[in-house]
Amino acid sequence: MHIKTLFIILLFSSIAYSNSPKINIERLTFNDNVSSIKKVIIVNKFGNMIIKQTKQDKLTFHAVSQFTKQYQARLESKIENHTLFLTVQYSNTPPTESKVRVDVAVILPKHLSIEIQIAKGNLTTGHLKNKIDVKSTDSNFLVKSENSAKLFTKFGNIHYIIKPHQKPT
Repeated sequence: MHIKTLFIILLFSSIAYSNSPKINIERLTFNDNVSSIKKVIIVNKFGNMIIKQTKQDKLTFHAVSQFTKQYQARLESKIENHTLFLTVQYSNTPPTESKVRVDVAVILPKHLSIEIQIAKGNLTTGHLKNKIDVKSTDSNFLVKSENSAKLFTKFGNIHYIIKPHQKPT
């Protein structure tokens, strides 16, 4: 009797597993000189983000997209009025409980102000000198900055660490 029960459980779990959509992985990148840019707006609805600072005039955006055929992601970039827009777009909007996500790491110069829109995911920053504005629906933030910050999440936690300006020794 126990062997039949075990066999039925294994059969149903294998059927459930085979019906789940296949998750694919793809890299999305942007790497360019942004010395003439004043602001960057990053929109990434589903996934974690890490923001770091560099002394160079280059902005580097590296992302790993986990997607299904139905919810494929792509990175759109455009420059308008000295503002760089980096937007993760999906072929169809994935449901919030989906495993579809794009995890992002951005390295940017200190002269850029940053605006981030993230629906679901975590945001972590290194010690930033940039002005930062973050809006979210359901995210946790850990932001370290020595400049002004506007941080909003409807459902989530915000940890903001103000670092004093440090002169090199």
